[in-house]
Amino acid sequence: MAWLPPLDVALRPILLPILLWQSIGVRRGALSLPEAAGQREGQSGTGPKLRLLIVGDSSAAGVGAQTQSEALSGQLVKTLSPEFSVTWRLIAKTGATCQSTLEMLEADRAVNGDAFDVAFIALGVNDAVRLRSKRVFLRRHQAVREVLRTRFGVGAIVVPGVPPLSDFPALTPLMRWVLGSHARRLDGALSQALSKEECIAFLPFDLPLTAEAMAQDGYHPNAESYAVLGERGGMGISALMRESEVDS
Repeated sequence: MAWLPPLDVALRPILLPILLWQSIGVRRGALSLPEAAGQREGQSGTGPKLRLLIVGDSSAAGVGAQTQSEALSGQLVKTLSPEFSVTWRLIAKTGATCQSTLEMLEADRAVNGDAFDVAFIALGVNDAVRLRSKRVFLRRHQAVREVLRTRFGVGAIVVPGVPPLSDFPALTPLMRWVLGSHARRLDGALSQALSKEECIAFLPFDLPLTAEAMAQDGYHPNAESYAVLGERGGMGISALMRESEVDS
């Protein structure tokens, strides 16, 4: 039996002009929120030293929260601080894709020689919105991980799943269907790819993205959701570091 593409993929040639028109309307009407204010590096906690690098897009940059302490970086550090002396740094930008993040890391490494024990990578939404193929997405995500390992000294990596665009209140029903379907495929492919690697943890993105859990723009988490994501991410990092100690 011949392979048939998913319905949303088969209909893309017809739907793309409509999606483009709707995306322009969504952008024009969307509330533009800034990245969270505050320091993008610091030290907190007591215990064994843990050098943490947080990398990614607007969710890593904390769009939807007022300050970095309320955002993903601050909540990750808050969860880890009772167990570790955390030295952390954030490299993130609104709109970042795997490719642009790779370029940011390569440029940053040219002037900074820090090494890190663990990296937290928050990427995928902007690749999904651009309808990157699974092959391209996986190759570019792998390139990001490779740079982190070989040039930043990262020994362990934690990766949350691709958020479900099908649940984003800011998007139209058609956008939620097409982009959400594609985001699910990228998420599944990423989970499968990471399952074959060592010293890496994939955290399924299972936070309900209701209007109450989102920022005013309907596209980013709010401070309460960042607290949940930071706690889950911090627990994932902690578990991975303990596992690394046992294996060493």
